[in-house]
Amino acid sequence: EAHDEIILENINSSVGVDDTFYILGDFTVGSNSGSIKMEKSIAYQHYRSRIRCKNIIYIRGNHSLDKSKLRELNIFSRVCDYHELRHKKNLICMFHYPIHSWNGMSKHSYHFFGHEHKGRVRGRSMDVGLDGNNFKPHKLDDVIEFLSTQLILTEGHHAQYR
Repeated sequence: EAHDEIILENINSSVGVDDTFYILGDFTVGSNSGSIKMEKSIAYQHYRSRIRCKNIIYIRGNHSLDKSKLRELNIFSRVCDYHELRHKKNLICMFHYPIHSWNGMSKHSYHFFGHEHKGRVRGRSMDVGLDGNNFKPHKLDDVIEFLSTQLILTEGHHAQYR
């Protein structure tokens, strides 16, 4: 419970009500242990109701409910398996899993994922999950600024520096 409270407090103190918040999977796995006991769909509703941000885009992960069930819950602005975003001329590809190649990777695009829970960086690809950042959400501009200094990987085995 303390873990969950820290995460919720960090989200609500970092993400504004009118911001867009991206969750890259594993929002909750439900719980059958400890003092919290709730079925997974109830857990989704419970934790979502505690986040003040109105616009949450949820990119499903390996512990997620299926897409139709998530859409039925109607708690996220959008539910998808993969999402692309243009931000200040930057293409950002978001997927729960780390992938070896993504759209525009040799043209300065970025790949954000959340599956590994460690904050791992590979070229311009980064695990942006809360647990790799002291349970705090990353700011989009901060991640782009950091990754812009990293090696640009290209499809195949070639790499070049910026």
